[in-house]
Amino acid sequence: MYLFRLKITIINLKYVQGFGIGLTRRMEISAYVVANYKPHVSSSFLSGADPWLVAFSKVHDLTLVTHESYNPLVKRKVLIPNICEIYGVSYTDCYTMLRSLGGKFCS
Repeated sequence: MYLFRLKITIINLKYVQGFGIGLTRRMEISAYVVANYKPHVSSSFLSGADPWLVAFSKVHDLTLVTHESYNPLVKRKVLIPNICEIYGVSYTDCYTMLRSLGGKFCS
């Protein structure tokens, strides 16, 4: 029981220590989005969790799972894969993740 609590505490401290770096990455993402998208598009993206997810994934070297697809021509919406490509964040779609984890759908 105590080992379990200790492990969770260490994991939580790891993520808390990376918060400053994550905040810096989030600010970089925000600056890019504001500079490259129309105001109503950028404000919609920045008001949600998406920039935090990208920043967190970058800082902790994680793969971000999204239903969106990479398309650099789309400007009506900020797509997570587009931002991931710019910042070197690994991403995948839900179905690829399920296949790689051996997930199966039962009928």
